[in-house]
Amino acid sequence: SSFSSSSPKPSVLYEQLVKEGLLEPNQAQRALMPKLDWLAASLPRHQEAMQDHWNALDRWSKERERYVEEERQARSHAEAKWRQEQERLRRNPALRALKAVQLLAGRAGLSSKISAESAADDYLSRIGPDGKIRGPRAEYLSDEYYERKGLSNRPDAPDPPKGLYLFGGVGVGKSMMMDLLFKATEGALHNRRRVHFQSFMTEVFREMHVYHSELAETIGGLRAKYAADYMSAREAAEEEETLEGGDTLSHRGRQVVVSATGRARERRIASEIRSWHPLRYVSERLVGERKLLFLSFDEFQLNDVATTAILRGLFQRLFDMGVVIVATGNRTPADLEKFFHSRDDFKGFLSLWEDWCEFACLESGVDFRYRQRNSPVSLSDSLSPLSTCSHKARRIVEELLSRPEDSQNRIGVPKGFPFFNSKLDGNSRMEESLEKLIKAQRETAQLSEVEREEPAEWDNLCSITVSEVGVGFGRSMQVMRCGGIALFDFDQLCGSALGPSDYIALSEEFHTVVIKGIRQM
Repeated sequence: SSFSSSSPKPSVLYEQLVKEGLLEPNQAQRALMPKLDWLAASLPRHQEAMQDHWNALDRWSKERERYVEEERQARSHAEAKWRQEQERLRRNPALRALKAVQLLAGRAGLSSKISAESAADDYLSRIGPDGKIRGPRAEYLSDEYYERKGLSNRPDAPDPPKGLYLFGGVGVGKSMMMDLLFKATEGALHNRRRVHFQSFMTEVFREMHVYHSELAETIGGLRAKYAADYMSAREAAEEEETLEGGDTLSHRGRQVVVSATGRARERRIASEIRSWHPLRYVSERLVGERKLLFLSFDEFQLNDVATTAILRGLFQRLFDMGVVIVATGNRTPADLEKFFHSRDDFKGFLSLWEDWCEFACLESGVDFRYRQRNSPVSLSDSLSPLSTCSHKARRIVEELLSRPEDSQNRIGVPKGFPFFNSKLDGNSRMEESLEKLIKAQRETAQLSEVEREEPAEWDNLCSITVSEVGVGFGRSMQVMRCGGIALFDFDQLCGSALGPSDYIALSEEFHTVVIKGIRQM
């Protein structure tokens, strides 16, 4: 290996690679080294401080779980009591009549001993018609709710050292800088993660989807809870009660009363839902449970309003948890404003980001993708369960790249990707390459005895079929495929309403993607 096992500073690793002839020396990259060296030295110290915090947090979490369990038991007891009461009412007509009188008395503004007792029982008052407590599950209730019951305050994480947002043009070495930082901290830092930003956001949205799915029943219960207020207002309006001036409510007036009450009901529901914000749950699931303190995002970019809508709240929670964020991207911080709903939203996010991250521009003046001696294509041996032919696929791709190309054939095409000009080559070369990939896939499957042990999967490796591929959130798309090889038309892949999560799902499913009909831009 070009790196020593002692994991020296990023600057030392950089100069070592230059000395070995694996990197070209570049002044812009060297100018960034002091920042990377400082981060590499600061992260282990922050880990020591975070270890004390995690120990305190573990103790607090156990205390909180006791309160959560007490809440579950109290709810279960209240629901059992409610079912017993309903059974009494079912068997006793006189008691049902008494309850009806009490209900009418309550609407008239009168009071009764029994209704007062029911109101005093907080759990019973929150039970819906289905016999279940309305509201989020016990584990989703806020810390403030349990603090009112006696839970101690959640321990505050120590302030993290400032992270880094490294931006600049394509191919200038941003990802390589992050490689050096990760290599320099691999021996001393264990609680870290490096992930493509869009992959991380897909995980965030997936967890939010799970959270909101579990809240769907709760939201329905809330609507039922306030439906009585709405119906009472409607009945009152329809009775055309006399106003103080002797006039009666017109039909239009009744509509105004009813619609105003409906809007008030929706505002109350929205207010309660906001108190159960999913980002606390999401950040705990993706970061807190793993005790991450160093999160590195590759290709930080904003291309949908859903991301910008939650980004400030998400980053605030991560910083509050003591997480150091390092990211690379092509856009300057100011360029990101166009993706936000308003300038105020952007300024709020930018101010938060500047508090916890330094901004650095890397402009080396060279696109190193065009200076590499070898192919930049890197086929992982474990891209997907179907990538059994990755070694042979790699050799086939390298063979295609080694063929001499007509200079006119490759204008505007990055090195490292097989490219066929149908006007010059026809479709024969692409079809030949596809046949080789399919053959390599079959040969590898034969070696692993797929043909004998999994005949259905073997059939999929031998012929091109159309199948449904799940792309997340309950959605799927039709794909022409042969095992781990996907065939797309350019318009299907790039002209359809697809997003980052779709492309990520496809990249995880297939080891090779063939695209036909690419337009000349």
